[in-house]
Amino acid sequence: MIMMRFYALKVLFIIMLVRKRQTKDVLFWEYLCDRVVSDNSILFLSSEQSLLICVAKCSMYPGCTSIFYSKSLCQGSTIVYSPLSPELIPMPGTRYYILDEYTNCTSQQNLKDSANGVPCWLAKRKEHCKDLNYTWDDEHRICYRYDDERQLIQDGKKKCRSEDSNSRFFLVDSEQTFQILLGILVAHGSRPVYLQGTRSGNLFLDDFGREITYFNWEPGEPVSDTYIRTVFGTNLQRTSSGVRKQRFICQVFYTD
Repeated sequence: MIMMRFYALKVLFIIMLVRKRQTKDVLFWEYLCDRVVSDNSILFLSSEQSLLICVAKCSMYPGCTSIFYSKSLCQGSTIVYSPLSPELIPMPGTRYYILDEYTNCTSQQNLKDSANGVPCWLAKRKEHCKDLNYTWDDEHRICYRYDDERQLIQDGKKKCRSEDSNSRFFLVDSEQTFQILLGILVAHGSRPVYLQGTRSGNLFLDDFGREITYFNWEPGEPVSDTYIRTVFGTNLQRTSSGVRKQRFICQVFYTD
């Protein structure tokens, strides 16, 4: 009974503390699942039974910007992570929340989207994609543009980068991204397009120097050519010398 009263008083105290702070200070956005951080940016690690208590605990720590939470874990961090952050490791059942004041809502559209329940980082990407006159895929959260004007491979790459410093050829590195590509190509007549990937010895690397490990080659591939393109009709992959003009897809790779 004493323990129950103590816990009830603890929860009440934290609720009162949260209510005293401004709304934006305790508003967290969930956008990562089943991950925790493995580096030394951890401020605290505990086993809180309530998301509210975990949130309030972060709000009391100077420099706390985000939390990883599950029914058995409350982990506060000084960093706002992205889905591609290398410090993240699998942890089924956890959710990641960002303190709203660190999501950098700036424009009126971002603020409007934020009020409608869209995280500011996502609203910013959508707005940026629209400004580029690219297509935003809500389901997969990617920004791309199909270019119907055929180019030599280096000219196509330059055209993507001229539109945005983070714009590159579309990258197929998983079955999921291949299915996304398939949908785009079918919608445009399944014509060949150049893809991201450059041969380095026996490997193919993406534009960021990482090894590509997923392919959907047509029979007989890969051969010795340097680059990768799709095949008309089947949309499978084939190596290419890059000397023939082909269509391409520009994709923005966000780093924030």
